[in-house]
Amino acid sequence: MSKIRWTIEPARSALLAIDLQNAFLLPDSPLAAPGGLAILPAFNRVIAAARGAGMRVIFTATTHDPAEPPNRMDDLFAGRRTRHSLERNSRGQRLHASVDRREGDLMVEKPRYSAFWRTDLDALLRARHVDTLLMGGVWSNVCVEATARDAFLREYKVIYLADCTAAGDLPDAGYGHISADDVQRVTLADMAWHIGEVATAEDVIARLNAARPVSRAHT
Repeated sequence: MSKIRWTIEPARSALLAIDLQNAFLLPDSPLAAPGGLAILPAFNRVIAAARGAGMRVIFTATTHDPAEPPNRMDDLFAGRRTRHSLERNSRGQRLHASVDRREGDLMVEKPRYSAFWRTDLDALLRARHVDTLLMGGVWSNVCVEATARDAFLREYKVIYLADCTAAGDLPDAGYGHISADDVQRVTLADMAWHIGEVATAEDVIARLNAARPVSRAHT
């Protein structure tokens, strides 16, 4: 259980679906999070519930610009430019075919981990009077976590979807290999302690369904 439980007001909330891209989901990709594909059915149910409640759904996609000058990402990931796996309209950069994205859903292309860094996401949310962000995606300890931390620092209420996120193994960089399961567990614990609410898909769906607008039969 998290330290806090936010009230979800659909008119003041948005669902962020972070980097549900082929590069991070397809098993043949070196960037794929093990178990990433397994979160999509639950995530799509959350997306449907959010739409049903009148909530905004926003997708993000990590997108590399080949014209960008050398930077710290290149220092850490020397092969990212030669792979061309996340350039706009490449196979890796596109959302996975199973993701329930529809016309009218916003898309934010981002050059780094956080969906707030060098994007117009914050302005889009402020213009729509959003103060609560539900979020999930891949990798949970990288792009989703970075976005959650930036959201917290901007005074958004964060609801982190535990079973709509997936992490990957961390190879030994001097501190030992850490499995994806352990990375996921620690990420969720850290989010719940330092950033906001951590909730399951089914719990959020139930709350969204309860917040659906009441339809009135025509007389």
